Amino acid sequence: MASASGIAPVWLVRWLRMRGSVDRRLRAALKLNGLKVHYQPIVDSQTARIVGAEALMRWQQVDGSHVAPNTFIPVAEDIGVIRHITEIAIRAISQDFAIWLKQAPEFTLSLNVLADDLTDPFFHECLKSAIEDNGINPAQIAFELTERRKISRLKGGRATNSLSSRGYKIYLDDFGTGYSNIDYFGRLTLDKIKLDRTFIMSIGRDERRSSLIPLMVEMAKRYGIGIIAEGVETAEQAEFLRALGVDQMQGWHFGRAMTAQALLEHLRSDCVESV
Repeated sequence: MASASGIAPVWLVRWLRMRGSVDRRLRAALKLNGLKVHYQPIVDSQTARIVGAEALMRWQQVDGSHVAPNTFIPVAEDIGVIRHITEIAIRAISQDFAIWLKQAPEFTLSLNVLADDLTDPFFHECLKSAIEDNGINPAQIAFELTERRKISRLKGGRATNSLSSRGYKIYLDDFGTGYSNIDYFGRLTLDKIKLDRTFIMSIGRDERRSSLIPLMVEMAKRYGIGIIAEGVETAEQAEFLRALGVDQMQGWHFGRAMTAQALLEHLRSDCVESV
């Protein structure tokens, strides 16, 4: 929006410069394999054992600083390179965990995808070549749908049904924050919802907001949908969620995002301790 004089406000000029800078640097990072995948553990609420992980994209620059995903992912969508970032995540999962997934059939890896991914032939080709052709069980791969772009009732239903018929799991991310995600219960094939971290942060701080958590948990249970709480940072939060019967938890209280090697070391250590 220009000012009355026809000159763009200073904040807009700065934003455009930042946006253009991220655009150029992101394209360069993709060419130089500068984006890496880290994994945050997901634990069983009752045993606290690691039962899965979420694949998260990380962009570390030459000076060691990181660009936050909520900064570069929207840019990637706008400039048309998000499909390549999704491909990086899928192929990293295959390369990093193919052996482990075959050894631990109950372990699940999840990654964020957009509604547009679900109907993109490139996405499905990538799944076939990286997951299915490598002998990975699709039932161990889950796709977390975000609401940054609304999912078409017809296309979304067909796409999730198709993926489910092949064995893949469908999660609904950031549950409770989008105006339409409750409607998704009745029209998409869902295996789990992920309670948004803003609700988890309210536990012990905002009684009005945290009182909504039992309602969401009960709703999911009525539909036969599993529940993951994300953003769990304290023992108090974990105990509150455990008492409600939340299935799984994820957050700094259990572990930050880490490299595949670091996570595999944790998993192998857990196996040794359980023997």
